[in-house]
Amino acid sequence: MKLGLLSDIHGNDRALSVVLSAVKKNSIQTLLITGDFVGYYFWPVEVFKLLESWDVVAVCGNHDRMLEKVMYDKKKLEIISNKYGSGLRIALEQLDRANIDWLLNLPNTLEYEVDSEKIM
Repeated sequence: MKLGLLSDIHGNDRALSVVLSAVKKNSIQTLLITGDFVGYYFWPVEVFKLLESWDVVAVCGNHDRMLEKVMYDKKKLEIISNKYGSGLRIALEQLDRANIDWLLNLPNTLEYEVDSEKIM
């Protein structure tokens, strides 16, 4: 089985689209994503749409965790937006509750088994 390893998408659907084209050409079946689906860039909805047809195995990244920290705290959102830009604010405005819940429920670590081998 071929696996693709991705990280730090940060709401950048354009870069993700290019990567997924290469992944498709290489007959990769499963994407292992090491977090940071959101942050910095402005297209989190498009990122989720691009990934919806893929078999995704993922862990939570630090920007995904930041999303949880700023959800109900406007002051923290302002501080993080000043440091990292408006990517998290846009994610909160655009993503539906199902996508946000999915992100917030990603584990920090996980063990994935493929072809009798384990990846952590």
